[in-house]
Amino acid sequence: MNFDEITNKLEHAFDVKQIPKADTCVLWANLSCALLYNPTKEQFAYPIYGTLIFENKQTKETGRYDSSNDSFHMATLFYSNSVWYLLDFSTNYLISDNYNIVSLHDCPVQIEVPELNIISGQEFQKIDEILKKITRISIETNKYTYSFCPQTVNCLPNEQNSQELDELESVL
Repeated sequence: MNFDEITNKLEHAFDVKQIPKADTCVLWANLSCALLYNPTKEQFAYPIYGTLIFENKQTKETGRYDSSNDSFHMATLFYSNSVWYLLDFSTNYLISDNYNIVSLHDCPVQIEVPELNIISGQEFQKIDEILKKITRISIETNKYTYSFCPQTVNCLPNEQNSQELDELESVL
């Protein structure tokens, strides 16, 4: 799977429709799922809801999307070649605790989720059951730390996000 190509398609859609890229993880997650989901190739993708804490180690900017600031984060749960991954295509446009736009330099952030490898991509109903046992999906590099606490894959966008998704999907 060429994630650079998907990132470019997503960026292009946001540019064409002039929808802000920062603080719109719901859009990034749902659109990336639309591009990644291909059951004939045994590739499954689902938006995943949770919380996020991150730090750009070079700029020392930190941020969080959680109950401390009445927010949340969404990423993409992706299954391919019998392996599950957490992907986050919004990581060039995160908002820091100081309200700055922060990039984590990797887009998407990609983390293997071995706890889910006991199920196939088609077993959607079992995902939440296993997620309850996962407290954190994290990665630390010399450039950043990224720590996602998953809650559910059973989530729907609100009305505004649904309208924006329709606009963005028309470009893809």
